[in-house]
Amino acid sequence: IFKELLEFPELVNKKLVEEVNLLHEKAKHAILQIDSAIVDHTNRLTEDVISDLTSHGLFGLQLDAGFGGQGLSNTQAARVWEAIGLDGAALSLLDAHNSLALKTIIEGGNEEQRRKYLPSLASGKHIAAFCLHELSGGSDPGAMTTRAVLDANGQTYTLSGHKVWVTNGAVATHLIVFARVQSSQTAEDNSKNYAAFIVDRSTPGIQFTDVLDTLGLRGANAANLVLDNVKVPASDLLGTVGSGLQLAQNAIDRERLNLAAACCGLLRYLISYVTEHCLQRHQFGRPLGDYELVQAKLAELALNVYAMESGVFYLTGLLDAQPQRDLSLEMAALKIFSTEALWSGCNHCVQLTGRLGLLKEVPFERYLRDSRTLLMHGGSNDLLRLLIGSAGIQHIAPEIQEMVAKLRVFKRHPILILKRVLELRGRRRGWYAHRVGAGLKVTEGGASRALKDHLHPNFTKVATSLAVLCQRFHSISEELLVVHSAVSLFASIDVGLLSVVV
Repeated sequence: IFKELLEFPELVNKKLVEEVNLLHEKAKHAILQIDSAIVDHTNRLTEDVISDLTSHGLFGLQLDAGFGGQGLSNTQAARVWEAIGLDGAALSLLDAHNSLALKTIIEGGNEEQRRKYLPSLASGKHIAAFCLHELSGGSDPGAMTTRAVLDANGQTYTLSGHKVWVTNGAVATHLIVFARVQSSQTAEDNSKNYAAFIVDRSTPGIQFTDVLDTLGLRGANAANLVLDNVKVPASDLLGTVGSGLQLAQNAIDRERLNLAAACCGLLRYLISYVTEHCLQRHQFGRPLGDYELVQAKLAELALNVYAMESGVFYLTGLLDAQPQRDLSLEMAALKIFSTEALWSGCNHCVQLTGRLGLLKEVPFERYLRDSRTLLMHGGSNDLLRLLIGSAGIQHIAPEIQEMVAKLRVFKRHPILILKRVLELRGRRRGWYAHRVGAGLKVTEGGASRALKDHLHPNFTKVATSLAVLCQRFHSISEELLVVHSAVSLFASIDVGLLSVVV
């Protein structure tokens, strides 16, 4: 039992809670000043809106005060992201700038690079864009075709290639560009030599297309980018050659957490809006809110908000306590749940408001489009399910490797196979649920191995169900590894289904 997973981190005193809530209210006030309908119609965030967001310090949320940022903790920033989520265009702008671009510079940049670029980016004087995705790669950055060739003197890189879906592309002054590095002397192209560069937009050879006309999150100023022999000083390389993909992944992980917080804030806002409608709207002589079917939908919305909020602040608390902790799987799972809960919630809101919810004058139609688009931000949810399921199998594969090898050869181990098949089927059907925790009851230190013994008695049933799921996951994974080879398994639909258990 990893007892640290059973702890829920909280703010230590009332003053901190009040400060966090004040940050939220200030950010919410700024976001609600945006005429979202106009932004959605024109597909542009105006300079006045961007300037107003700048004045509220939203361009350097978690940047140290020494660089001009607010220096917020993860928990404080999450409350601000809840407010930012009320407008899709502002969310896209600030997410690409804070979560992706600034995160990459903070983590990969040296002290000179940080002092050169971060103050102007934190003030909003300059805006950054994150240039990772390509038409041929999509969610697979390993398929990247953009090249960076280092000259013979080792002083300048030449970047060539295409990037797509660059949020802030139309307004960014600085670009974080990812490319494969090859040497001009050997012309080698090592697939592991990915790198990140800071590129000034004014550099010759940079061309952006017109703003993309998207379904949702309109006003994000997204555009495609062409890099035509762009010269970048070697001093603008972030980190080292080979660290590019890790920098990108770390930034995207943080983006997923911030998106979850934004979804939570938006869904909470929608609940207050639609609840008021259900209290005022009468059908057959009674308010809509009196009908149990309507109450069930509202209860589902409230339940999802509570779950999203709990997940967000649990993870931010863990990160505040242990900044280097790897929570990538948890962030991916939370992103899946939050974006899909928001998508479902927006659909419920449209349904509860009837034809009124279909009007452009009412925000539900716009939020429905925005929520659909968020399903693909930070990695598509289907891809994340594949990654989560694969990680679960990889975690247990070493301990069952020998058993799986025997089970795949029937002629050599027929008795073992038949016995194991019956046992696995029994576990899947729950025949062994009562034996969860069977075996040694305590660890060497005398602590109980049973999950329920570490929780409040009210959670006994939940703890037992969780233990059963862990047992079944182990058994089903073993079955799948027997049926499929280790390679073909990760391309099967079963891995995506397993992610639900993980």
